[in-house]
Amino acid sequence: MADAPLLNEYKQKFVWRRIPQTLLGGPNLKLGYEAPWYVFALQILVWFIPWIIGAAITLAVELGGLDVLIGSIVCGAIVGVFVFCVQSIHLYLARSRSAVTDFNANGSLSSTDDDEIIFYSCFSFITFNFVIPPKRFRPNIVIHSLLSGLLCGFGVFYTLPSTLTTLFSSNLGVAIVIFIFSWTTICITQYPLTAGGVPPEVAVFRSVDPYEIASLSRFLHVCIFFAFYVVQIYQPSFQTTNQVLHILFLFLPLLWMYGLLPPADALVLWAVEQLQVFALGGTPVATDLSRLLVSFFMSGMVLLGASFLPSEPAIVIFCAAFGFILSTDVTYIRILIRKTVPTHYNGEISLISTAWHIVALGPSVIVATVVVYFRTNFTSTTQLGFQISFIVLFVIIKILQDSQKVYFAFRIFRNCIYPSSYSSMAKFLKRKKVLRVLGLIHFSLAKVLNPILMTAYLSAYLLTSIQLPSFYTALVSVHAYRVIWQRSNSAILIFAVVAIVDLITSSSNSVLFIFTSSQLGTRLLIADVCIDRFLRFCENLWFAFSLSVSSVKDKKQKRNSSIGIIVLNIIFFPFVLGTIVLASALSAPLLPLFTLPIFLIGFPRHSRFWPQAPGKANASVCSDSVYYSQVTPHLTKSMAVASYLGSTSTVGSETDLPFFLARSQDKSMWIQTLESGYSYISYSVKGLELQETSCHALEATRLDDACQAAFEPGTEHKWTNPYPFLSSVTPIDTIYLESYSDAKNSLTGILDNPSALQQYHKDFIKSLVWLLVQYWAHENQTNSNQNHPVPQNPYKPDVAKPDNPNAFELLPNQVKPSTTSHRIIIKGRQNLSSSVTSLGSLLSSEDRFKLDQKRKSSHATSQLKPPGVIDDSSDEEGWESGLSDSGFGLPSMQPSHGNKANNETYVLKKCKKKKLIFSCNQQLDLSHSVTKWREIPIDENDAISYLHLFDRSWYLHVTSSLEDDVGCWGASGMQEDQMMEICRSVALGCYIIVNVSGIGYFYFTLLCKVFLDSIPWSPHLDWLHKNPILHQLVLKAHRFSIKLLYDRVAMGTTDLADDEDFAEVLTSLQEYQSDWFIGLETSTEWKTAVEKGISSLFALSHDGSLNGVFSARLLTRRPVETHLNQLSSAAVRSAWANLSLELLYATNDDEERYSIQAHQALLRNLTTQSADPPLGYPIYSSKPVYTSTL
Repeated sequence: MADAPLLNEYKQKFVWRRIPQTLLGGPNLKLGYEAPWYVFALQILVWFIPWIIGAAITLAVELGGLDVLIGSIVCGAIVGVFVFCVQSIHLYLARSRSAVTDFNANGSLSSTDDDEIIFYSCFSFITFNFVIPPKRFRPNIVIHSLLSGLLCGFGVFYTLPSTLTTLFSSNLGVAIVIFIFSWTTICITQYPLTAGGVPPEVAVFRSVDPYEIASLSRFLHVCIFFAFYVVQIYQPSFQTTNQVLHILFLFLPLLWMYGLLPPADALVLWAVEQLQVFALGGTPVATDLSRLLVSFFMSGMVLLGASFLPSEPAIVIFCAAFGFILSTDVTYIRILIRKTVPTHYNGEISLISTAWHIVALGPSVIVATVVVYFRTNFTSTTQLGFQISFIVLFVIIKILQDSQKVYFAFRIFRNCIYPSSYSSMAKFLKRKKVLRVLGLIHFSLAKVLNPILMTAYLSAYLLTSIQLPSFYTALVSVHAYRVIWQRSNSAILIFAVVAIVDLITSSSNSVLFIFTSSQLGTRLLIADVCIDRFLRFCENLWFAFSLSVSSVKDKKQKRNSSIGIIVLNIIFFPFVLGTIVLASALSAPLLPLFTLPIFLIGFPRHSRFWPQAPGKANASVCSDSVYYSQVTPHLTKSMAVASYLGSTSTVGSETDLPFFLARSQDKSMWIQTLESGYSYISYSVKGLELQETSCHALEATRLDDACQAAFEPGTEHKWTNPYPFLSSVTPIDTIYLESYSDAKNSLTGILDNPSALQQYHKDFIKSLVWLLVQYWAHENQTNSNQNHPVPQNPYKPDVAKPDNPNAFELLPNQVKPSTTSHRIIIKGRQNLSSSVTSLGSLLSSEDRFKLDQKRKSSHATSQLKPPGVIDDSSDEEGWESGLSDSGFGLPSMQPSHGNKANNETYVLKKCKKKKLIFSCNQQLDLSHSVTKWREIPIDENDAISYLHLFDRSWYLHVTSSLEDDVGCWGASGMQEDQMMEICRSVALGCYIIVNVSGIGYFYFTLLCKVFLDSIPWSPHLDWLHKNPILHQLVLKAHRFSIKLLYDRVAMGTTDLADDEDFAEVLTSLQEYQSDWFIGLETSTEWKTAVEKGISSLFALSHDGSLNGVFSARLLTRRPVETHLNQLSSAAVRSAWANLSLELLYATNDDEERYSIQAHQALLRNLTTQSADPPLGYPIYSSKPVYTSTL
């Protein structure tokens, strides 16, 4: 099988054209088509202009006696004016020529690098625009002109031959060589400032750069060299450093070509983060730029204040107090002040958490105050006790952390006290209670005892015989006191390492004498940096080893060139090792070229890695994104609990915060730690696609296998980890999240069941009758409250909007249908001025007379009372009369339904016991909806054959269930029997509209299509669409009936047509209304239901093919087992570094490229998906979520 391509042939040609542009700073000297010679000549001339002007001024200074300061100013002014003029010409020509319409939104010609440009002449606008492209951001015309003048002016001063001769001991040859190549570097730096656009950089940080920030990157790098040269003028001791930098200045073009030097914005963020962590003792603030700057500013102000304190007790108390305050969450402090909780805050604000912070701050300050005033009583023996305590506590805490994880001892052995199975949630949580006790002990040691103990140690031994005030002393003090609260787990490691080194050097003349002779604050700061870089080195070394071995061992990763690459790596191992060391020292990712074991150094960048704040890059949102949105708050809370218990605590680089991958059924959640401190932690969660590709499925299967072997080990993997070394993912814990379990079933054999289809008709009428009664009761109650309020009515129900999006979405003044029984309210016998429409008069007068006689005879024998009627003979006569007039209670037109008379008798007997309650003192007219829906345009001859579907007993059962809602039924002034007839008319009419085929049963596909809101067209359907509320009720009734049918088939009870329990059906409908969402999974209501956490959701779907299969999807909200896995930060950042190089520089977006193929050990495909768009394609990306760990 052929190897997967690294770069296809077309992209190879593209990259070879880009390399000269990168090397020279932007001139496009290698085109993919033929161009006139003057195009290249003009680009070279523009590139050489700074050198020409600089050389002329240099000759004037060296030979003409011109003062170097004046010469520098003149050179800078000429170059600055030149840049301003050529860009101003662009503005003028763009306004005066019609060619402006050829420009795209970015200000460049509407052609890509691959489009051929036709040049008409040397002085045409097209030629001018190609040679010197315009600035996209107009203010850059002035800004870049000023910076160009500064660059070239200082370049004359920096490269003056006489100065270089003095610097290199009167070696004129060296000075001339340095002068020539220095101006080469300056010209390469100047060209992006002269021309518009951004030169193609290997060290690319942003995919879109509208403000042309990357054009300033090379200028910023050169200015750093200029700054050191200025320092050397006032500090001659830096002369050797200045010599090295002058030589290194010549190789800047090669470093830019290599991609080692970061862009300007990435460099600033990286530098601020390094100072924040190692100088000020904070944490990487990878959330957003504003929060990082605010934290850095606050820390700087504390450092500045400590620099002016004149006494040791003052510095100790001041740093102890603000060390704790700065380590807490800035968001929490803002909430306490503003008393508003931001949407991205997932913690709980309470008096307990506030009191905890106060209680933690008090002892810290008290201990620091007491110890610093009595520090003379602390002897060397006391110091030895402190040091031994730190070592012992570190070991204990590490053991407690490993006890919470499934693997320990470098993830080789399985934890014997960890639950052996998660199949039983009760047993699993019962076993976890033991681990929780150990976790609480870990929390007490790591967050309570250790900080207090370290505070006492610092207060006693940090400041000894130091002259104050001192900026450096304030720096190490702020760092030490903040670390113990901000990074408690790392702090105990730092203190333990310093203690071990002190114990070793105290008993022997070690080479570390210089380290031990410095003050305690300095030793802690050095240890902090060294431990961080050492741990990063170990991670990079492991990644290099794993990638090299897997490229040969794994058959799917093995290429024809793999053996040769490994041999070269062995031969040049010192260079490979040096690359790993340098990458670790710079806190830069190790870059495997095309994910092959060819290791380069990526440019240093901050721990967030991406330019935008988490959640700001638009994810590839789809219908599955909502499931990640729903589970994210539960996941981050569980992660916070795992953090303080110790299961997610790691020993790793502080500027390389850990990554986790949570696997829950088919969901994969990528978790990046952004920030942590005392009592809080911040995460970013990304959801990966659920529709798995082949590569995705392969890696997900390997991940599931690793989790299964860890958490359900059986006998094969009972004691050891089957993937201990060459895997970038390590299972650590299992948690239960309130999420949705997803079940999909084909409907073949369910909805096409003949008996089930026969039952559907009655279920549809029952569901629609129940929904109509619910709606009318609600509407009448609302009208009654608005028109005739009765404040003294003790039976008035509460009206509130339901939380369930399934409940009457389109209805104003919504109420949640009651799940209890209700009382029917009838004001009295009233005659309606309006009569029932054509469908209401379903029978001829002759048939009506016969049926009335039958009902009267039945009444004479049974003497039943309908619900809600006062036990009075006149009222009974009124009820019977109204019942007769309405034509209600028709016998079934099918002989098989003869048992219904008994059911109706039972319901009426049951309702006879109910007492009538009068609540309306005035007669109300028909509601608007009832009046309008009575006009349903159905011929009564079409409806006669369906009369048997309307069950009077069901109607009476539904109305009797509303008896507790006093005033909500019958408030329109209508008599009960007439309301029955209208309900029957509307229900049967809607049934006929849905059953447009006119046959006695529904086709299976028709049922599914109606569920998907695809009712077959008929002339009556247009009328239904004009009544949107009724249309929604019909759809809901159909969906409820489908769910009833589905449940019956699932339970094997499809033959309940004759003796069905009404109470059971009513309970099911009420549950569907209150606890379920039944609808379309592509609708916004479905998304809203998932976000609100509705307990169950049901939908039908079609696979889209011509003869496709309909399937049912059932989501049930319950605790779902979720496996937490820790990822190798080195593997993740290395893969992302290569991804940036491949896609942003080489534009290698080939879907079959080698670097995106599945890699079971390193999860290369999943890592690529989790990158920020546009490089990655997660379907969900959360904003930073701050969670309390208390």
